Amino acid sequence: QIKGISQTGLSGIRNYEISIEIPEAALRKYGLDFEKVKQAVRAYGLNVSAGTIRTEKEDLRLKILGRKYRALEYRNIPVLTRPDGTRVTLGQIAELRDTFDDDTQIFSLFNGESAVAVNIFKTENEDSLKIVAIIDDFIKTKRLDMPENIHLTKFLDNARMVTDRLRILITNGLMGLCLVFLTLWLFLDIRLSFWVSMGIPVSLAGALAIMSVCGASINMISMFGMIMVLGLIVDDAIVVGESIYNRRNMGDAPMDAAINGTAEVAMPVMAAVLTTIIAFLPLFFIPDIMGKFIRVMPLPVVAALVVSLVEGLFVLPIHLRDLPDPNRHPKLRISRKMEGFRKKVAALLDNFINLKYAKFIDKALPNRYLVLSIAVLAALLIAGLFQGGFMKFNLLPDADDDFIKATVELPPGTPRLSISFQVCLP
Repeated sequence: QIKGISQTGLSGIRNYEISIEIPEAALRKYGLDFEKVKQAVRAYGLNVSAGTIRTEKEDLRLKILGRKYRALEYRNIPVLTRPDGTRVTLGQIAELRDTFDDDTQIFSLFNGESAVAVNIFKTENEDSLKIVAIIDDFIKTKRLDMPENIHLTKFLDNARMVTDRLRILITNGLMGLCLVFLTLWLFLDIRLSFWVSMGIPVSLAGALAIMSVCGASINMISMFGMIMVLGLIVDDAIVVGESIYNRRNMGDAPMDAAINGTAEVAMPVMAAVLTTIIAFLPLFFIPDIMGKFIRVMPLPVVAALVVSLVEGLFVLPIHLRDLPDPNRHPKLRISRKMEGFRKKVAALLDNFINLKYAKFIDKALPNRYLVLSIAVLAALLIAGLFQGGFMKFNLLPDADDDFIKATVELPPGTPRLSISFQVCLP
């Protein structure tokens, strides 16, 4: 047994069986037949239920263990009891052996050599990554004591998918953190960009805490939900931070800017986050087995959105309550060149908003029916491209796999030594 691993299984071998061979002379000697011997073996080889003990917290099922798993354990089974009290045991009349099923034609090859696969599973409370680490240490240590003709190798490590998805989550989170920080620094303020960017790790940490309280774990489905929500959890903080910055730029005092800026966008921000949460709520109510798998995904999404909403409306304004006036106080400079570049980018954005975008809005608002017609035309054009086959769509695209699997049916009587495969890859 290996500490930390509770469930294993063997594959690629024939089924294990216990052989009981009884000579005819032994049966005649004691006046027995095969039916009596079979009844004796069956009676002493069963696990029998003994009822249930019910408590307030759980039900305990009792079982009498009688099943035997080695030939040696069957030697003392009585098959005949005489009036004088003497017994005839199975070991006295039969030859018992541990063997394998001859009718099952199963064999396994690995790199052209005979092999046995040890399948390792995890329970609900175990960690896949810890199990992999335990197996790696065991293989590394065990190889030193094994004979030269026996090899031990790890194969088909499904835990790597968990590692890959966790790497994607961490990479995307760090990329989003850097992009949000740099973008807000270019257009607004470095202090504001820092505290807004902190909304990403804070929201994810809060989501993990809520998942822990709800009994959820970090798995493939929950990490998919966290990757999906990465682009949403910082939106409300950006809106609130920009509003506070704008109020400060208009001349409000630092505390007044934090209060007034948050109050201006509180309702739209709450509406935006709540509508997204409502869109994921039906996933909690999918029934049956599929529902148990699916509802793991919306939990981190909803939890992260709730935490980001609280962080954006209550925590972020506190950090920005002493935001300096952009018109009077010098910003924190990393270098003069970078500060000059930031000012140029901010000036270009202001020029685009105040001139080009403002002119477009001035023309679009009086001609609302024309704008609506153009939008409907664009939607119909996109739908036509899709229905005409010019725009392809595949709901479940084929994904590349690391292994080639083939199922081959052979006629009865085919010797296994004549079976050979040749795989040609482009």
